[in-house]
Amino acid sequence: MIDTHAHLSDQAFEGRLDEVVRSAEDVGVERIIVPSVDLQDAIKVKSIAKQYKGVYALVGVHPEKVINEPEFKLEIDKLVKLIKGEERVVGIGEIGMDFYWDKQKKTKKAQVELFKKQLELAVVMSLPVVIHMREAEEEMMEVIKSMDRVPRGQFHCWSSGGDFLKLVLSKGFYVSFGGNVTYKKNGVLVDLVRQTPLERLVLETDSPYLAPGELRGRVNEPKNVRIVASFLAGLYEKSVEEINEITSKNALELFNKMN
Repeated sequence: MIDTHAHLSDQAFEGRLDEVVRSAEDVGVERIIVPSVDLQDAIKVKSIAKQYKGVYALVGVHPEKVINEPEFKLEIDKLVKLIKGEERVVGIGEIGMDFYWDKQKKTKKAQVELFKKQLELAVVMSLPVVIHMREAEEEMMEVIKSMDRVPRGQFHCWSSGGDFLKLVLSKGFYVSFGGNVTYKKNGVLVDLVRQTPLERLVLETDSPYLAPGELRGRVNEPKNVRIVASFLAGLYEKSVEEINEITSKNALELFNKMN
């Protein structure tokens, strides 16, 4: 199994990373990919990736950065410096757009600019991107359609609609669903899973958030990716072993620096 999205740099894991990584390994999690939310976090994420054999890093700036700091301007050379020559950095992320909390025109524009800069860098550096999107379908669609070359990548913790899912899949992106897909009365997400071809699916936990099933409300951990895998196996009418094998193959194709 590969957990493609776990925020191991989060304070929730302070002082217990050894235990968290070991418990994931004990249930068959072979690799964990850790995204960063800004440049300072990226330094911490890279350090974590170097400590553990099966842990890899993403370097990027989350859209919330410009929500919290409206005057923030990304200096691309600083981002490049954090990525270049680093074997444990396997992609650019977590990047994207989030208009849920702040719908101001100025902030939206800043998010779009930040997102496009990082997409363009991913193309130049031949790296995959990991995308966060919330209530920004129209703007995201415009950006993707406007690019001559779109980097390969993953839309993590999918929560958007079916039409946008079709566009994302047509552009070759991979998709993952968080632990919330296992919650009761979540038929919409279940239907979206069924619209996602297995060859475009990867697994994630989004730890420490969105703990699956009966663990809802607790601190989520990479070991719980097996619960998501089991739930998805039921939807695809496959064995858990088949889901693990296919999604791991997909993740290794996407994040090919892990090979």
